[in-house]
Parts: sequence; structure tokens; C-alpha cells
Amino acid sequence: MMPNPPDTGFYYITDIKNLSSILAHGILSYAQINAQQVECEKIYNKQVITLHQTRETPHKKTLWEYANLTRVRRVSFKKTTVCLNQNFQN
Repeated sequence: MMPNPPDTGFYYITDIKNLSSILAHGILSYAQINAQQVECEKIYNKQVITLHQTRETPHKKTLWEYANLTRVRRVSFKKTTVCLNQNFQN
């Protein structure tokens, strides 16, 4: 089991098979992945994603249109899961 990452910044949790796509295209929202027809290994929970497709932000965009970054760092990882850290500094 992979150790938990440090408690700083935001994280993007994905399958290791997606690293080459991320290096080529960046971290994309699911809407962008679909629009650009980017091949990827999907590891998301379908019920959560269905909610993201309909839930709107105050800016009248759905959560589907945003990259899915998280502050949660204590999760169970599969052997093929990677956790990318993004620290936003002023």
C-alpha cells in the first residue's frame, strides 16, 4: 500500500495509466476529457459523477466542468493509483 501523501496543497487521484495523457494535455475536467475525446482509465464513482453533471456552482457551471482536485489525502490506493500534488503558493 502506498503511504499517504503530505498534508499540503491539492491532490488529483488517478490511475497510473493516465500519466502520459496528463503530461500531454494537463489535468482536465471530465467535460474537457469528453469534448477532446482523450483516452483515459476512469476510476471515478459513477453515482458521484452523475451528481457532478447536474450540480451547478454560483458561476452557473456544473462540477463536471472543473478538474476534480481534492484536499483529502487519506484514501485507499490501488497498486495502479497515483496521487499528484499541486501546491498553490502566493
